[in-house]
Parts: sequence; C-alpha cells; structure tokens
Amino acid sequence: DKMRAAGAKVIAADALAIAREAGSEKAVNVALIGLMSHALGFDTETLREAVRMSVPEKFLELNLKAFDLGAAHIA
Repeated sequence: DKMRAAGAKVIAADALAIAREAGSEKAVNVALIGLMSHALGFDTETLREAVRMSVPEKFLELNLKAFDLGAAHIA
C-alpha cells in the first residue's frame, strides 16, 4: 500500500501458481515475463518469439502457456 501511495504501479500476482497452472513451477520466470509484458508496455508477440528462440523444443509448449497465462492475468 505504501508503494501505491507513493505513485508506484504495483502488480500483485502469484507467479508460482501461474507456473503450476501451466504445468511446472520451473516456468515461473516465463510466467513473470508474461505478467510484466503489459505493465511495461512490451509487445507480447515479440516476447513470445523471444521465448520460442530461447527455450528448448521439449519445454516450449509449457513455457508459452506460462507466458500466456501470466500475460492474461494482467490484461
């Protein structure tokens, strides 16, 4: 509340729960990227492409789901 009172934009979200919903707690970092994408004004498709380029194929679907769930949480 103090941060909001000071004018900061505060996003309260359980990124670990979002990652679990996507299928693995290990995807928490990508869930956080999804959460922050809208708040920071980044183009979500550009970030999704970065995830595609960075994540091994066998984990790609899981991580894209984590990203999408995180992004949807804020949108």
